[in-house]
Amino acid sequence: MIIHDIITGDDVKIIMDMIVEKYPRLLNSNNHIETNDESLNFITMIPKTYIQNLGEPLCLVLLSTINGQSDYAGREWHVDGDKGETSVILYLSGDNTCGGEFLTEEVTYKFQVGSMIVIPSDKLHKVQPYNSSIPRIAIKWKFK
Repeated sequence: MIIHDIITGDDVKIIMDMIVEKYPRLLNSNNHIETNDESLNFITMIPKTYIQNLGEPLCLVLLSTINGQSDYAGREWHVDGDKGETSVILYLSGDNTCGGEFLTEEVTYKFQVGSMIVIPSDKLHKVQPYNSSIPRIAIKWKFK
């Protein structure tokens, strides 16, 4: 499922500024940063506001992709977790016209800033190459 326009404008900027201040490397390379940073806990309220019965967050991961760098593991088919868990990805920045589509075996979701993708964590998926000098930054949660 994809939910569009979860956050826009100033809200995206506030969250991006906070994340990039703590993790500036998100702006210039591919990253997959799992964090337990308590100052980011408030961000978890975003998916919980839109999705009922999410349960407790198991992890929060900050993702960034730039210029089709090939070392990003998400390009291969994979699952994020176990049956009964839910993965949520919120896109914060990037160029909507430069690829990076999110694929499951049944459907393709087009990347869009401010949109949130929700899938069972045990669902097979991958991400298509993203080719832009504007970093695509996302927050990914796993809930139980």
